[in-house]
Amino acid sequence: MKNSYLMIFLFSLTSIYSKAQEQLVPLDFNPVIHQYLMKKGNDASKMIVSSDTIILPFIDDFSSEGIYPSTDRWTDNKVFINNNLARNMPSVGVASFDGLDELGNPYVPGSTLSGTADILTSKPIYLHTNGSTTYALTDSIYISFFYEKKGYGDAPDVTDSLLLEFNTSGNSWTREWFVKGGVSGGQDTMFSRVDVLITNAAYLYDGFRFRFRSYGNVAGNLDHWHLDYVRLFSYKTAGTKEIRDVAFLKIQPRYLNTYTSVPWSHYKNTTSSLLPDSTKLMYVNYNDLPRDIGFNHRSYNYQGGVLGSFGAPFGNIFSALPANQNLSYTYPMGYAYTTMPEISSDSNYFDFFDYFSNLANANNAIRSNDTIHYRQYFYNYYSYDDGSCEVAYDLVNAPSGKVAMRFDMLQSDILRGVQIFFAKQNTVVNNIPMTLKVWSSLSPETVLLSQSNMYPSYIDSINGFATYVFNSSIVVPTSFYVGFQHTSTALNGLHLGFDRNTTNNNRMYSNISGVWSQVNVLPGTFMIRPFLGDSVTSINEINATVKLFIYPNPSKGVFKIFSKIEKDGRSFIYVSDLSGRLVYKQSFTEQTIDISFLMAGVYFVEVRNERISSRPERVIIY
Repeated sequence: MKNSYLMIFLFSLTSIYSKAQEQLVPLDFNPVIHQYLMKKGNDASKMIVSSDTIILPFIDDFSSEGIYPSTDRWTDNKVFINNNLARNMPSVGVASFDGLDELGNPYVPGSTLSGTADILTSKPIYLHTNGSTTYALTDSIYISFFYEKKGYGDAPDVTDSLLLEFNTSGNSWTREWFVKGGVSGGQDTMFSRVDVLITNAAYLYDGFRFRFRSYGNVAGNLDHWHLDYVRLFSYKTAGTKEIRDVAFLKIQPRYLNTYTSVPWSHYKNTTSSLLPDSTKLMYVNYNDLPRDIGFNHRSYNYQGGVLGSFGAPFGNIFSALPANQNLSYTYPMGYAYTTMPEISSDSNYFDFFDYFSNLANANNAIRSNDTIHYRQYFYNYYSYDDGSCEVAYDLVNAPSGKVAMRFDMLQSDILRGVQIFFAKQNTVVNNIPMTLKVWSSLSPETVLLSQSNMYPSYIDSINGFATYVFNSSIVVPTSFYVGFQHTSTALNGLHLGFDRNTTNNNRMYSNISGVWSQVNVLPGTFMIRPFLGDSVTSINEINATVKLFIYPNPSKGVFKIFSKIEKDGRSFIYVSDLSGRLVYKQSFTEQTIDISFLMAGVYFVEVRNERISSRPERVIIY
């Protein structure tokens, strides 16, 4: 979207008599990357890549944890690894291309011009010799991948493009494939597969590299392309061009009905269950033979104690799994959160893991997409959004416009303030005043609280929401509305965060002509969160315990490791025997560790770096 900001600006200035309207506009930064670097420091954006050359097959579906590409396969970190921007992903995790750098900032702020934006470059690859193998064109070496335009982000224009380029031994790049932008016919909801055969022997050398490069607007979170399931392989060796993998398709969005968070104190006091009766998992079996695949669900409190479980370590739950179909599996939920230890009177969290087991006989290409993890928080506020901002919502040409969101609480309580996500845009609006308001009713309009001379605030913090504490606390009924009113003659919107991954349009309202109406510009959720009680809980306060989650356990020696310690090349996995002797060490850059070469028995695994370490966790190899 090369001239999006200019077009919006000119439209706003056309006439003060222009019709007021609501609209969604793209962001000019990446809030997730900003929050990540605020927590970890800017050094966390630096790639630490080993100089080793890798062998075929090369495969990455971007399902490993983290926001940057794996240093085991890639040499740059411009693209954004995520689960929120794409739609109908082939498996969990995609690499998203946009006009932002690795810090989440525009390459050229304020520019209306196009150029090279994000680049994703492979590590050097052995394409001449691979052990005892010498490759030739007759080995039919392919690069295969899936791509999607826009998704939940911004549509690339017809003059934008995504390119695949190969590197020759002379270190020059040659375009081998490209596709133009422009979205039609539902392209923003589907991934297209591409297979590129290497037909030039000049590429068959040891040290071959390939890269993906996007061309588009370099001024913001614009012109999105999403990449998944990148593979470089020999058809002659593999015997097929098809993917052989069992994978989860998406991360479970929540383990609460309606909300993404409620105050822990409210949850404990309620007599109605917020828990769904069951949870549905989405998964796929790519081209493998029908097999009995085991499934396990485990949940834990913040101290690591077991909350609930389903399945068995070696249970054959998915009998005769059909191939190449998007499948779902529903299992019952029967938890009692309130019996678990709590962090504080209004805060708690629980970890949920779903993973496949009994995959020893399956041709399973990628282990990292066999497990999904979700953390359910209980804060001291109500929220419907998932914390991710894909676009911004604006009232344009509406100097007295109002925005409100309805909240239905579990009990009446004291309202202390509100947290709002305001998105940075090319047109800065943090000098435009607004009035925060709380209503008990919109029709007739009944105002409970009004606090004027407030301003949008851009927050680079762990949760990214600006916090507004009311001058006076009020007791609100179980149902109320909270939002703001424009109080300036300025015609710009205030860039309210808009989450595209949750849908709560029936709770969102706007008033641009004296009449309140439901917001239906697109499915989504306003990023507004009223908080109750005497303080605001931060994620820093909640993430107090460093613990590893290791699955399956016991196993034959292949384990998946989940930790709040980042897989950034600075952390290491240590495996010790019962005597405390170190028997294995590896860089913590992947979720999976293979220690099947060790003798059967009991071992202790921990992850640590120079700043933080985990508690040792016992694993059993059988």
